[in-house]
Amino acid sequence: MTGSELLYDDSFYLEQVSQSLVSARIFLSHIWKLFRPKSVLDAGCGRGTWLMAAHELGADKLIG
Repeated sequence: MTGSELLYDDSFYLEQVSQSLVSARIFLSHIWKLFRPKSVLDAGCGRGTWLMAAHELGADKLIG
């Protein structure tokens, strides 16, 4: 195994996803106070946590 394989194992990504979702929920809740988008495009969406948060807030067309 290389050094990056040791750093980026399954537990790394699980932690990253959970923290990303927390951030997305906080940030997007402020956006939703001003706008109520029904569609969201996330270029470079990674594991899709920001799209998940947008869906929770009511967006129904999600592209990542």
